[in-house]
Amino acid sequence: MKKNEAEGKDYQSTYHHSWTGMEDGVKVPADASLLRVEADADPVLPKGNSRRIKWPAISGNAKLRLKKHQIGNNRHSLISLSQKLAFCAMRFSKVSKQRVPVPQEMSAVPTVEPLVLAHVIQDVLDLFTPTMPLRITYNDRLLLAGAELKPSATVHKPRVDVGGSDLRVFYTLVLVDPDAPSPSNPSLREYLHWMVIDIPGTAGASFGQELMLYERPEPRSGIHRMVFVLFRQLGRGIVSAPDMRHNFNCRSFAQQYHLDIVAATYFNCQREAGSGGRRFRPERS
Repeated sequence: MKKNEAEGKDYQSTYHHSWTGMEDGVKVPADASLLRVEADADPVLPKGNSRRIKWPAISGNAKLRLKKHQIGNNRHSLISLSQKLAFCAMRFSKVSKQRVPVPQEMSAVPTVEPLVLAHVIQDVLDLFTPTMPLRITYNDRLLLAGAELKPSATVHKPRVDVGGSDLRVFYTLVLVDPDAPSPSNPSLREYLHWMVIDIPGTAGASFGQELMLYERPEPRSGIHRMVFVLFRQLGRGIVSAPDMRHNFNCRSFAQQYHLDIVAATYFNCQREAGSGGRRFRPERS
C-alpha cells in the first residue's frame, strides 16, 4: 500500500506538467497549458507491477481547449492548402496564355488602306467599302494584307473562310495577278489564277463551285501583287467561267454579272533566289 501511495504521489506531482495519453482515439499533446483536470480526480492505478497508468477522463474545459487547438491546426492547414491551389491556378493561367493559341474572330472587316497604298485600288478595282469579313490562310498561316509569300508557300490552294450570316447569299472569289508577266510590262493583266463561285455565306471556298482550278503563282521577274477579290452574287448559278485566264478584268466581270465587291486583300510574291533561269559560275581570277 505504501508503495502504491508513493507511486500515486509521484504521478500527481508530474501529472500537470507532462501529460500524454489516448482518450477516445485522440492523441493528447503534452502541453500543460491546454489540459486541466479536476482537483478531486484521482488516477486509477493498474493492477500488478506495470507502471502504465490509465488516465482519468478529460474535463469539459480541457476538451474545449483541445478542440480549439485542433481547429487552429486545421485552419492553418486549410490556409496553406488554399495558397497552394491559388499558386497552381496562377501558374496554369500563365502557361495557358502562353501556349494556347486564340483563333481570330471573323467579325473583323478588312480595310481598303493597304489596297490604296499598293495601287490595287486603281490597277484592279475602283474604290469600294468593304462589308464582309474574309479570312485566308496558307499552310495554317493567316494572310495579312501586304504580306510577302514565297512561291513554295503557295503551291496548294489556301483555305478561305467567308463571313456573313445568311446561307442563302452566295459569293464569288477570284485570285488575279495584275503584274503578269512582269510589273514593268503587265501585258497579261489581270492573269486569273483561281475562281470559285456559289460560296454560301458563313462558309468557306470548299463549299463553292470551282470554275477555274487553282494555279500556283510563278512570278518570273519583279514583285507581283496577288489579289483576292470577293463578290456578292444576286443569285446562285449566274456566273460562268471565262474563256481564258490572261487579260481577265475584275471591273468588266463585276459589271457583266451584276456583282458587288464586298472584300479584297493581297500579298506580294516574287521568284525565289536560285529557282529557275540559268546559273553562272563566277570566273576565277
